[in-house]
Amino acid sequence: MFFKAEHDQIDELLEQIELAAPAEKPKIIKTLASAVLIHFKVEESVLLEQLEFSPPFRKLVREVLRQHAQAKHQLETLVHERDLRNISSRSERLIDLLLDIMEFEEMVLFPKVEAQLSDEELRLLARQLHYEPEYHQAA
Repeated sequence: MFFKAEHDQIDELLEQIELAAPAEKPKIIKTLASAVLIHFKVEESVLLEQLEFSPPFRKLVREVLRQHAQAKHQLETLVHERDLRNISSRSERLIDLLLDIMEFEEMVLFPKVEAQLSDEELRLLARQLHYEPEYHQAA
């Protein structure tokens, strides 16, 4: 499945945020922001860019892009937040949103891509998506 490893990494970071003490959350959130933004960039520039002009995918692509924009905004706000109470409450909303996005992609978008594209198209897409995520641990 597309992006399974990246989704697993993001899920792991979300769990770390949930379990972290309030003072530890900003560092984990910065690492999460790096991972998510790189993931979104690749997903949008390779997968979604190819799908957006295909009628069966237009609506799904618009929905994923809308969700990504919402998550990017929440991440940007959270990375710059300094009040630890606000970080805790906002991180809960971000966690819920990112889990919803990954579930939508894994349960709706990716299965539809796999069902609609030929084996050759899937192989080509997989080759284009083969990359090493380069997010960095926050200092």
